[in-house]
Amino acid sequence: GDPNEDLRLDAQIALVRVAPELGYPALTRQLAAKDPLQRSGAIQGAGQAPPSRLRAAFLVAALDDASYGNRVHALYLLTREPEASLAPRLHALLKDPHWLVRRGAARALAKIGASGGVARGRLSELAASDPEGDVREAAAAALEAIAKSPAKAR
Repeated sequence: GDPNEDLRLDAQIALVRVAPELGYPALTRQLAAKDPLQRSGAIQGAGQAPPSRLRAAFLVAALDDASYGNRVHALYLLTREPEASLAPRLHALLKDPHWLVRRGAARALAKIGASGGVARGRLSELAASDPEGDVREAAAAALEAIAKSPAKAR
């Protein structure tokens, strides 16, 4: 690979667009970079690619990033086209230490609704007692969306 990290990342992003099966493994290696901006660039690159199973797997891996900003960005990209299969991972993010991640997870669960089989307990706790008002509002909205969705939540 090229010693210039920015050039290497640009090449990996281009490869994701033309040959995702080759590009995503290279882009995924960027998630191990020490520099959070380098990891952020990889997440942004995935955001420029069309939705796919490989893209979703990459973004799910990015939800474990040490930077809350990168977790929020990956979460945002994942939930532009929310999948019910993400519900368990989103539910786990309701316990994230950063309020922006908790708010994003609650908003994503609201989009998925009951189709994800979401347990309401943690959302109820957040709606009642999260220290951040935005998280309380998002959790309450998620509970309302789940209650209104066609299938009943578990």
